[in-house]
Amino acid sequence: MHQIGDAGAHRERQHRRGADQQRAVGRDGLEFRGWGIDHFKPDHSGRLRLVTELCPVETREQRKTVTVLFCDVVGSTALGDSADPEALRALLARYFDRMKTIVERHGGTVEKFIGDAVMAVFGVPVVHEDDAVRAVRTAAEMRDALPDLGVQARIGVHTGEVVTGTGERLA
Repeated sequence: MHQIGDAGAHRERQHRRGADQQRAVGRDGLEFRGWGIDHFKPDHSGRLRLVTELCPVETREQRKTVTVLFCDVVGSTALGDSADPEALRALLARYFDRMKTIVERHGGTVEKFIGDAVMAVFGVPVVHEDDAVRAVRTAAEMRDALPDLGVQARIGVHTGEVVTGTGERLA
């Protein structure tokens, strides 16, 4: 579900909307409720247009067992102080790309990048009987990839219950 307009119309929508969630119904009849994610996208003429995409979220809460994996670069503050900014950005881009590829290869989802850390979940949105094992295999593959990237990292894995369908990203 897309709304395309210029930046002025976007600001007006943001002002009118305030902190309320957006609602829309797609062509397939599925309801989308959630926060809009804004980004620029080229239209048919090549001009950049501001696009607001609505993020679908489940409307009912449910309890799920998920496995969460964190991978955090060791010494990133010192690295940031000593490295050239462009080189650091390139290094982190390679690191994030490699970690995301590894997570997805094992059936996980990157929930977010936090500074120099990767947070991934297994069991949301698709549940596998062996989500915890998949996460541990992911951690092992991440560990093995770190020397090629020239960084060290701490990796943690935890399995537990969460409530999904509350409008947060883990839904």
